[in-house]
Amino acid sequence: MKRVLSAVAFLVCASAASADSKPWDRAEQNGAIYAGTIDDWKQSVEIFCPVTGNAELVVQSPQFRVSMPNEHHYTLTFVTASGRTDLVAISKDAELRYEAADINAKLALQRLVQDIGNSKTITVAVQTFGWKSTFTAEGAADAMKGLLDRCS
Repeated sequence: MKRVLSAVAFLVCASAASADSKPWDRAEQNGAIYAGTIDDWKQSVEIFCPVTGNAELVVQSPQFRVSMPNEHHYTLTFVTASGRTDLVAISKDAELRYEAADINAKLALQRLVQDIGNSKTITVAVQTFGWKSTFTAEGAADAMKGLLDRCS
């Protein structure tokens, strides 16, 4: 019985976690540029521009490992100071990935990057199974400045 209660308590905490996240930072590796944040639960939001290809947004959570089969579509809901943005992402290897592959997707990602940069915190949610987490937006504007300009 204790195991069941512990597992339920963990899932409740993990699904509605608002752990403190680290300020956004920026890194460059082998020509790709990354900007993002991670929290105490190892949940993260990352926007990156690969050496070749389209900009991508990646949301990670340990909970995704058991909750999401690969190649399924999920709606990511971002709540910022500017309002709400919904993006359809594809699950792969315990991540949700949104690729800015066309002009509309690029504009949506660009708008979200601006909204995050103008916010103090952001909340990210996947309503289909009740996951959400709140992250700081501290340092986001500086970390993402000019990032999307380098993508194809």
